Amino acid sequence: MTYIDTLNASFTNVPIDAARTNAVSTVEFLNSAEALATIFDLLSGWAFTPVQQDIQGNVQRDRLHMPNSQQS
Repeated sequence: MTYIDTLNASFTNVPIDAARTNAVSTVEFLNSAEALATIFDLLSGWAFTPVQQDIQGNVQRDRLHMPNSQQS
């Protein structure tokens, strides 16, 4: 089992709606991005901190712009 296998969300599980010009589910996409950002904890070191913070900041910003009905 790899670290990727332990993540609680994965981009492979993000639904794609072909009827809506291949729109993706926002909740699942953000959950996957948030989970993937934790990989930088394994790499440690200050070099990856800005990348991880950028991803986490983008996820938080996008969650704030989602309707409350979609945030869970």
